[in-house]
Amino acid sequence: MDRIEFEEPEFSTCDCCGGTTTSLTRFVTRDEAAFAVYFCRFSDHHEDGYVSVLAGFGDWSDDADTTQRTAIAFRIWTTDKSYHVGLVDAENDGWKTDYLARKISREDALAHPLRQEVFDLSDHIVDCDGPIIAYLNRKT
Repeated sequence: MDRIEFEEPEFSTCDCCGGTTTSLTRFVTRDEAAFAVYFCRFSDHHEDGYVSVLAGFGDWSDDADTTQRTAIAFRIWTTDKSYHVGLVDAENDGWKTDYLARKISREDALAHPLRQEVFDLSDHIVDCDGPIIAYLNRKT
């Protein structure tokens, strides 16, 4: 069973609209071992209404190099009270982090063995990550 550790949200002013951007960092354990991390952000003034997510999977041991982790970017949004998930290019979605050095393209993510883990994680996110659920539900 996967368990998510919820860090406190961070807030900043959006460069493009002046609204409030919420940034979240989450750690995922599986069978009591580090499994994944995901970073999320969304802004209260953006009409697109999606949550941008960068999820990283790989070796989380203290001596692991960041290149031993794979990051996949995706977006979560709602229409007609239904959640949707779409894989995107991490570099084009503004994700800049050295913690997850290997960010793969949308095309590579679509064929990657971790693809199903991403979709499983997105299901878990919309079931239990309160700030994301609240944001997506206000857009419906």
